[in-house]
Amino acid sequence: ICNKNCSSEIEEGYVHASLIRGQCYIYRFIDFESINDYIQREDTFFYIGSFEDQPKHLCPEGEILSSKSERLAKCAHIENFDPDAKITEDYIQKGVESVIWDGPRCSLTDSDIDMYLSIVRSIGLYGRALDQTKRVNDSSIQSNLAYAFRDSTKYLAYHLLHSSNYNWRNAITSLFIDRSPVVCTDQLELWTEGYKFL
Repeated sequence: ICNKNCSSEIEEGYVHASLIRGQCYIYRFIDFESINDYIQREDTFFYIGSFEDQPKHLCPEGEILSSKSERLAKCAHIENFDPDAKITEDYIQKGVESVIWDGPRCSLTDSDIDMYLSIVRSIGLYGRALDQTKRVNDSSIQSNLAYAFRDSTKYLAYHLLHSSNYNWRNAITSLFIDRSPVVCTDQLELWTEGYKFL
């Protein structure tokens, strides 16, 4: 819970889960819907968060987990950044770093990538419609659509596109194994109904 006081500083406070259990609901936010669709009456608030698998907690979308001085030090050197620097190539050759996305150097336009992401989401929705074994308690088309639009599907799409040397046809082909669609799930998708509404 964040409160902004008069001095423009943000005060953060944490509330124990037992104090709010049963008194609030958590809904999945779908990026093509408006916030107004979720706020329907007075005293309803929204907070967009994303689940981070490694620390196992919800964090605000876009949260930066570093101090102000660290961010300032990084920003001070941003104008000297050169993506084609020789040191980067040396790190890649030595195996210190690995390229996971090289979008600016590929031949695809932004609209091509958007269309590709739409196709991947559609395949994810189709796969979820076929595979109801893991989602017996939450098998509505709206839930499956929300899951297909989560970040894990987008990360899989970018990974497959990079692995296919930015050939989107090959990337889409790799979304099918033995003519069955690949479904990318995250931990939130496997939660039971009881966990979702804690």
